[in-house]
Amino acid sequence: MHEQGAIYGRANTGGIAGLNAGIITYCNNNGVVEFNMDLIRFEDDDFNPGTGGIAGLQEGGEIYNCVSNSVIWCSNDATGSIELQPCIGQIVGLNETGICGGNILYGYVSKGSLTTVAGHNQALYVKNGEIGRG
Repeated sequence: MHEQGAIYGRANTGGIAGLNAGIITYCNNNGVVEFNMDLIRFEDDDFNPGTGGIAGLQEGGEIYNCVSNSVIWCSNDATGSIELQPCIGQIVGLNETGICGGNILYGYVSKGSLTTVAGHNQALYVKNGEIGRG
């Protein structure tokens, strides 16, 4: 059986887990994972969420032998003035204190409509690699 789906979020959005503090092994994500900047309120300007094919945010967790065949991207239709720097990666968006290894990356990460606003690069931590930031 082959299943595909889409996940949309505003904070720590992942294809398998939003927050990983445990062990994730042998998972496969073939869907779309989207961080939607339109859902962020203006008072959240210093909030830098993680978005990943497997986990959005990793705090002390481990991710091994997973496959990301996902399209991971950021949408921002509302405004270009929000000074966020979302962390987007094929396996983990924001890796604070975790370990990744043996993962396979077939997917694609896109910065979508992220841009530079007043010298602030919104796409600084958007990487087409295993980890966006960490």
